[in-house]
Amino acid sequence: MVSIDKNNSGCGVIDRFLADIVTSKNKLRVKIDSRSLPKIISLLLMLGTLRTKAFPKILAIIEAILRSPFGSKHSENIEEHLSGFLNELSVREADNRYLLIWIIYFLRANGLDNRIKNTKKFSDPIVKSVLTSRFTTFDSCKDFKVFQGVKRAARQVSLLDHLRVFPPQ
Repeated sequence: MVSIDKNNSGCGVIDRFLADIVTSKNKLRVKIDSRSLPKIISLLLMLGTLRTKAFPKILAIIEAILRSPFGSKHSENIEEHLSGFLNELSVREADNRYLLIWIIYFLRANGLDNRIKNTKKFSDPIVKSVLTSRFTTFDSCKDFKVFQGVKRAARQVSLLDHLRVFPPQ
């Protein structure tokens, strides 16, 4: 799959793989245990670096893992992987803005933001707003609301439901 994507960039093979890894009821088609969890998370994050546009779907799959009985028991391991990835990305904030926004959103939406609270300083206003749930650029405009808090948005719909592009069969 990776070689197909490298030879035919943007062909959608990664998107199709990600769509097929979950059922229509947001259940994973992959068995996960303590040994496979780090490998699966690493593979998914690697796919995210290959196909940046697929990163939200990748986080949605990780969210499905997290919400499974197994994943809820291993949330610390998942948080550790994602926090490490966030640290790698934050070294080049300007180049990784899109990924940073999504990973911060994911961590905060799923209550895994203990490691990032008050530790990261970002200069980008959008990245900062996702981290703090405050978008101050348009504070003087009281006629409309530009930004909704992360936790409130997360309560409304899961990432898998929100991002459903190729409904699983």
